Amino acid sequence: MKPAISFSPTKALQVYFLLATILLATACKKEKALEPSKEDENYFIIKDNPADPADHAIFQFYQNTGIASFYNDTIARKEVRNNAGVPQYSYIKLSLSYSLFGNQILNFKHISSKAPIPALMTLLKEQLIPQLPKGLIIPSILLVDSLWNTLPVLNTTVVDGWTSWQGFNTVAIKMMDVEAMNNEEKKIYIASIMAGLAEKKLNSIFPGELQKEFFSVSRQPGVNPLPFDIYYGLPFYIFMDPATVPEPETIGFLKYINVGDPLWPPLYLNTPPREMDDLRTYLTAAFHYSTADFNNEYAGHELILQKFNTIRKFAKQAGFSLPD
Repeated sequence: MKPAISFSPTKALQVYFLLATILLATACKKEKALEPSKEDENYFIIKDNPADPADHAIFQFYQNTGIASFYNDTIARKEVRNNAGVPQYSYIKLSLSYSLFGNQILNFKHISSKAPIPALMTLLKEQLIPQLPKGLIIPSILLVDSLWNTLPVLNTTVVDGWTSWQGFNTVAIKMMDVEAMNNEEKKIYIASIMAGLAEKKLNSIFPGELQKEFFSVSRQPGVNPLPFDIYYGLPFYIFMDPATVPEPETIGFLKYINVGDPLWPPLYLNTPPREMDDLRTYLTAAFHYSTADFNNEYAGHELILQKFNTIRKFAKQAGFSLPD
């Protein structure tokens, strides 16, 4: 039988000091300094650049409203790996699409000049933000040169409401030279931006009501001259002699849109608006005209007046402020 192993007090003390020395050496080993993770970084925080008037104006707008604004849809990049000294990045982008796979349903063109930005940011702060209803959140703003959905419309103007688009994490706004505008033109421009915001809100709150009370006016038999849905967005000339196309007011439209090759004769490009075109045009009018002014402008056009009053009703119920 082997004898039990035993330690003398002196031997045990030596072992104790040896273990303590090893632990102390391990604890004092220099480690890599802790670095903040960028996994939860807020990319909608704007930093000032006083040397650039456009960037400084965007910073001041952010200070006053809390809304970050950009003129490029790529707003940041972060290194995700390093392969033998070659860094690889992922890019943080603003999305104007609601698709899970990021497919763009809106086309836009980047701005070519930053010169109009300072005056524009002042106008948005003073005339757009105060009109927004409670609960309408603008996560960020992307300033663009132009924007369009599917086919470009050749005769789009500011009164058509195609100056803004509410996307997934940003609102695209078509930048215009507001310094060259008079007060009336600025009001129409703001009304057009509001129309783009209101279109999405109204469609989300009143989808059935809009179909029943607004779009049905132009769809009804005896008004729609086509043998199919008037909102299909197909040029009239495919189905009827262009010379016999009725005036848009007789169908309850404020205007026809023109799509196709700009080399075609304009008469052949006349096309009924799509639902979004019709809604945005009326919303622009609702945000710009008082009821009395609109009634004077379109006196005798009963379908136009009916749709105008309907869209005003829904806009007010959605929390938007309207003239008078």
